[in-house]
Amino acid sequence: MFYRRLPLEKCVNVRDLGGYPAQKGTATQFGRFLRGDALYDLSQSDLRFLWDYGVRNVFDLRGNAEKETEPNAFKGVPGVTVYDICLWDTDAYADTVHLISNGMGDFYVALADRYPDNLGRLFTLMAECEGGILFHCSAGKDRTGVTAALLLGLVGVAYNDIVANYQVSNTYIRVNSQRPALRNVPMNALSSDASYIEQFLDFIKERGGAREFLKSTGVSETNLNRLAEKLVT
Repeated sequence: MFYRRLPLEKCVNVRDLGGYPAQKGTATQFGRFLRGDALYDLSQSDLRFLWDYGVRNVFDLRGNAEKETEPNAFKGVPGVTVYDICLWDTDAYADTVHLISNGMGDFYVALADRYPDNLGRLFTLMAECEGGILFHCSAGKDRTGVTAALLLGLVGVAYNDIVANYQVSNTYIRVNSQRPALRNVPMNALSSDASYIEQFLDFIKERGGAREFLKSTGVSETNLNRLAEKLVT
C-alpha cells in the first residue's frame, strides 16, 4: 500500500511524490521519491515502516549544527545509505534572517544561486543510486520543497500541482513548531505560502526550466533521463 502522507509516529511531513499527472500522459509513481522533515526522532516502528516502504537512500539536506541538534536516525541502519548534502547552512543565522524577512522566495533563489554544486551532486546521486529515495531537511518545507519542485518540474508536472505540493507543509508542520530546531525560527519562515515557491518556479522558468537549470549545475543528460524514468516509469 502506498500513501500520499506516510503515517509515521515521529515525523509529521513525510510525503510521497507519487500521483501527479506528468508529461505525455504519464504520472509520477509512488514509492520512488519521498520528501520529509527531520528524521531525528524516528521510532523503531517508523524505521521498519520506511524500510518496508522501500527506502534505501536518505539525503540529508541540513547543515552541521542542525544535524548535531537532531541527529539522523538512519545513520548506521544496515541497508540504508545516508548522504549528507547541505543545501543551506543555518549557522549563517544573520544572513538567513535577512533573506527570509520578506518571505521565503528570496531564500529559495539564493539557495539556487549559492549551492549549484551541491544541487548538482544531489541530483546526480539520486539518479545513480538504487532503491527508494527519501530527501529531507528540518521542517520538510524549504530545502526539501526546492528539491521536490525541481524533480516534479523535470517530468512536466503542472505549475499549480507543484505549488499545491509545496503548500501542504503549512498544515502539517504547524503542529510541530516547538521542536528544538524550529523553536527560534521566525513565524513567516514556518509558512508555505504559495507565493514563496512561485517566486522560485518563476526563477527556474527564466533559466529554461528544471532540466536546463539542473544541467547548469552539472547534472548530465543521462542522469536527468534516469531521474525522469525513476519518477514516472
